[in-house]
Amino acid sequence: MTSVDVFLQYFVLWVIVPFIIIYVAVNMFRDELLAFKKQVFAMFMNRFAENASKKLRKEKQKLFADLSDFLRSQPDGGVLLEIGAGSGTNFFFYPDGCSVTCLEYNANFKGYLEKSASRYSHFTYNGLIVADAQNMKVRTYAVIKKIVIRPPASGRGSSNDYLISVLCLLHWELVMGRVGGA
Repeated sequence: MTSVDVFLQYFVLWVIVPFIIIYVAVNMFRDELLAFKKQVFAMFMNRFAENASKKLRKEKQKLFADLSDFLRSQPDGGVLLEIGAGSGTNFFFYPDGCSVTCLEYNANFKGYLEKSASRYSHFTYNGLIVADAQNMKVRTYAVIKKIVIRPPASGRGSSNDYLISVLCLLHWELVMGRVGGA
């Protein structure tokens, strides 16, 4: 046996065969790996978002001040749809008496949202709708007064698709005569 033959045997045994095994394993367990990635992402974002929210508290208060003024003028206190709710770090800033429904692509945020909502009693948490904001096929059965949007961090879809989907939802609400104006 020559040294080239030995090299080829080792190359096939230690490089090609492991590569094929990893390729087959990844393809066999693709759904499980995606679910694990979503779970880890939700856990990471929950920890990261709490720290970021503390640092951005003043800016968020300015952003939500307009929302508070608008909803105070509404007789029912208003219903909010938060798109891209994440772990619920905006809950602190919602005005008293409003009702919030969250839309999130990743169902693994549900536990974090419920935990965050239970910390605050100044608003009503209506639950989580698991849906893709870029292709929203959500129909609500309450009057939506405002939509709170955080641009998607996932990079999935374009910003135009995202905004068109929101406009379609608002158009549907306007046609049905269910959106309060601001």
